[in-house]
Amino acid sequence: EDGDGEEKPKKRKRKTKVKEPVVYVIPDVEKKTTTFKGRLGYACLNTILRALKPDSIFCSRTCRIDTINKNGLDHAKQLGLQNIRDLHKMIEWNEANKIRFMRMSSEMFPFSSHPKYGYDLSYADAELKAAGALAKKLGHRLTLHPGQFTQIASPKEAVVDASIRELEYHCEIMDQMELDQDSVMIIHMGGVYGDKESTLNRFRVNYTERLSESIKRRLVLENDELCYNLDDLMPICDELNIPIVVDYHHDWI
Repeated sequence: EDGDGEEKPKKRKRKTKVKEPVVYVIPDVEKKTTTFKGRLGYACLNTILRALKPDSIFCSRTCRIDTINKNGLDHAKQLGLQNIRDLHKMIEWNEANKIRFMRMSSEMFPFSSHPKYGYDLSYADAELKAAGALAKKLGHRLTLHPGQFTQIASPKEAVVDASIRELEYHCEIMDQMELDQDSVMIIHMGGVYGDKESTLNRFRVNYTERLSESIKRRLVLENDELCYNLDDLMPICDELNIPIVVDYHHDWI
């Protein structure tokens, strides 16, 4: 028995907040006469498909290295299979909504370019070929944009090595999908590192001497808002025969 004989107050339980399902409504858009002949698209994440419950459709399932150590590398590879199967569904949705241009997620195969846990994509050959065949059949253009850490002009050898592995990984995705040369990999030049001309020369050397022909066939440079504008990039693009993509937003700011 308690010394004072008093009952302790009961803790009040918090009410579970019921989450309302996310509903996206795509309104009808007034059709206007235009001379624009290009294809408008989006990058990586389809918010409508991502919000579907209980089975979200998206291509960036990933995990941590701790999870790989605990569950094995096959866990990461299975996530990759789920991602590429959902890519197929995203292409179908895009076609139904007259969207025929998309940047694919760079995270489709978790840790594939990692120096220790990396793996080739031959195990997903059938799924990659199926997604690529569908895109080609429907006339869709698919591209990739490796992350900002992909800097082949870096003064640090380890960064260059990791960047080349990353480009090889992106190239492997597109090659196994059997996509044509219009499916490009877009990267930025990166930092200035205190000397823009020396950095451009490192890019020139690494591009010429270290990149595979498969990478060169798909590599495209893009301007940025901080370090390299179009005037900086055009000379080296002309010299090395590298296409350039103009990011209007980066150029404007």
